[in-house]
Amino acid sequence: MQNPSAGVKEFRTDINGIRAWAVMAVVLYHFGFPGARGGFLGVDIFFVISGFLMTEIVVKGLERQSLAYSVLDFYLARARRIIPALAVLCLALLSMGWFLLPSPDYKKLADHSALSLLFVSNIQYLKEAGYFDVLSHEKWLLHTWSLSVEWQFYVLFPLLTKALWRFKPQREFLMLVFSVLALVSFLFCAWQTPEDASKAFYLLHSRAWELLLGGLASLVMHRRPSAHPHPAELPRFQFWYGLGALSIFMSLVLVSSNDPWPGWRALFPVLGTCLMLYFKPEKSPLTDLGILQWLGDRSYSIYLWHWPVVVAFHFRESQNALFWTLLGIFLSLAAGALSFRWVEKTTRKSMAQMTRPQLGVCLFSLLTLAIGFSSFVILQKGMPGRLDPIIETILKERDHQNPREKECHVETGIESPACLYGGSKISAIVMGDSHANALVNAVAEARASKDDGILEWSYSACPVLSDVRMVNGKVGAKHQCQQFMATALQRLDAEYLGVPVIIISRWAQYAIGRNEKPSEANVPWVSFGKTYPTSTPEFLEEFSNKLVSTACQLAKVHPVFLVRPIPEMGVDVPSTLARKYMWGAALDVYVSKSDYLKRQQFVWDAQDRAHRECGVEILDPTPALCKNEKCSGVEDRRALYFDDDHLSEFGNRKLVPMFRNVFK
Repeated sequence: MQNPSAGVKEFRTDINGIRAWAVMAVVLYHFGFPGARGGFLGVDIFFVISGFLMTEIVVKGLERQSLAYSVLDFYLARARRIIPALAVLCLALLSMGWFLLPSPDYKKLADHSALSLLFVSNIQYLKEAGYFDVLSHEKWLLHTWSLSVEWQFYVLFPLLTKALWRFKPQREFLMLVFSVLALVSFLFCAWQTPEDASKAFYLLHSRAWELLLGGLASLVMHRRPSAHPHPAELPRFQFWYGLGALSIFMSLVLVSSNDPWPGWRALFPVLGTCLMLYFKPEKSPLTDLGILQWLGDRSYSIYLWHWPVVVAFHFRESQNALFWTLLGIFLSLAAGALSFRWVEKTTRKSMAQMTRPQLGVCLFSLLTLAIGFSSFVILQKGMPGRLDPIIETILKERDHQNPREKECHVETGIESPACLYGGSKISAIVMGDSHANALVNAVAEARASKDDGILEWSYSACPVLSDVRMVNGKVGAKHQCQQFMATALQRLDAEYLGVPVIIISRWAQYAIGRNEKPSEANVPWVSFGKTYPTSTPEFLEEFSNKLVSTACQLAKVHPVFLVRPIPEMGVDVPSTLARKYMWGAALDVYVSKSDYLKRQQFVWDAQDRAHRECGVEILDPTPALCKNEKCSGVEDRRALYFDDDHLSEFGNRKLVPMFRNVFK
């Protein structure tokens, strides 16, 4: 997202104008402005422009200096444009975070700041959540993923181009190689997007085709006899230029975050941008208006600062009203203008006078300062103790989970530690996934006698279903749910005949994905032979039948209790509650009962069918957790969950009366 004129002999006002439209599309989209639902593709436009300009710079440098062209000078020029404003943003956020962010949020900001300055944040964000997921609004520097992709391209591109030039110093040869690479990258992107949209979105190899097509537009344009069209050719240029603009506009209007992106759909705004770059008229109201030039000049700084404003408004829950949307846009433009004036222009002027060693030392010092600040915060684990003690008390609920989790909760292997809670007389067995581990102490609290013991058999991300297989790369290679479950079901009948079994699982996750990650919505985690890429009605019926058959098979020789799904909040409850307290928002985190039932209805129906068909008993936590049509994650300003979907040791005690029904 650098200055478009950097290294280009003729300042292209049309590029400045396109950048203005691109940055405003991104800003309007992130603030939820009506009609801008496809604004995220503004980043794709930036990629094309970067590829166009970088090809101009590198190839012209090679033509002038041949193999004497300095790749190091290219790197320093790019760093001079990108690093100062980014480093100032990170330092400003870290400084403000000292006074405003709870320690977990502050540590996360420091993590992301260091990774952004090292230009690998795209890889980290891929590990954490999808770009369109709910949790994305908790990441102050999420938008730096695009800078990381660009920088990774900047590192590789001049090296590749210089090597190709050494082999054959012709633009036509570069065009051939870039065309092949762009095609391979595009085909990979089109294949990977439906398979794993987050990887396709964040990683260079599935984005390179956008930058390379921009480079091809530059190489093809060089073959034109003149920079401006001949008067006789003007109508043809205007037609194709207008078609490119229309392609971008229609994409902005028709595409939404519900569409897999980038994939083949990204071809339309990318090709549209290429058409506008190649068939540029001498002047156009689409790009040459004064306001567009003003926005284009400041587009990098506006891009940098708009997302922190979005996150701040989200933390204050001020992102929905039109007034707050307009205020957020204004603040983004104002912050961008200040950054452009006092950071970009100032450093550009001063660094232009420096020698190569001086520039290197200056940039290295700036990076060291910002990364050093980030590292200090990381090492101090977010600097707890800076804020109101009430905030730290709220956050302590994150650690208030089963103290025997590491000892008793299996993540690999096929044997359970079979932890015993209470006395030696086994009166119930708790089976399930991490939700079972989160609730087992409430079951132990509910037992009828101190002599009674509760046996825990829990396995991470493993539902109590016979013949279950994990799919879609949701778990690691060492995960052995199928073998664990087969062993557990066999041992139940062989060693614990007649002992009551309490089954607790996060059922919806395995059938329709996690609600905190909309990017994986309706993607099954499991299969029973046939693999379904999406949660079709046929798959949900198969899943429900397997739930019923497994429960009924157990019910032949055990009293079986199926626990209704625990409400999933979709956000980290302690962190969200602490943040709300800090920012003065209402101290509540909840999902509506109707939303809960909408997500869990197929589970309820299957459990009810098991009750009708084989007498399985149902334990329903919603009367204890849902009041007045609202399933809350908070009670008396204290979180009931230690994350987004697991009840804490404080929260699970609300279910003790429910579990007493097992022992009556």
